[in-house]
Amino acid sequence: MINIHTYIFNSQREKIAITEEKAISIANDYQVRNNGYIDGFIHITYYNYNITSEENSDDVELMWIGLLRMTLEYLEKGSGETNYFMNNQTWKMERINTKPENQILFSIRNKQKKFAFEEQLFLKELLKCGEEFTKFISELSQPNSITALEPVIMKIKKLVYK
Repeated sequence: MINIHTYIFNSQREKIAITEEKAISIANDYQVRNNGYIDGFIHITYYNYNITSEENSDDVELMWIGLLRMTLEYLEKGSGETNYFMNNQTWKMERINTKPENQILFSIRNKQKKFAFEEQLFLKELLKCGEEFTKFISELSQPNSITALEPVIMKIKKLVYK
């Protein structure tokens, strides 16, 4: 089972899920104090093993833009990479052609491990959580990344559900 959740940090550096009621006001406050920046992370787990976690925190809007663009590149070319972060991270996805279903090989440059998981399982969870994040951003007073997120999600949807 793969799970993807997005968290932001409050001013005391406590993690808050974007699905929590207080997340909008915390993010709005954080954006005002930090020139539009929202510190947080995308938490990806596969059978309860952390693929990405709090140690990968960054500007969470940049993280989602990078993750979605990398996924689109992966769908179009069979591999994708992003270093669309402020903290010098590089994430990479490569397709492994297997039967009955393709696998995704996911790696993070600053970690020595690579992770393989079912392609469709990951893509469907990614779309669900990407849309959840886009909805969250649209409710902020400064929805900086909304124009970058929505078109990429639409392109990914067309390729996943063709």
